Amino acid sequence: MTHEQKSNKQDKKKPLSTPKEKKVAKKLKKDIKEGIHKPKIS
Repeated sequence: MTHEQKSNKQDKKKPLSTPKEKKVAKKLKKDIKEGIHKPKIS
């Protein structure tokens, strides 16, 4: 496993850092809470 893959794996466990990612994650959580499962926006 390369260092990049390792850090990517860790990033998924860590809270999202950028405001855009936070916004997307918040929306995603809300959608899941309401039972709407949308594909993840990257």
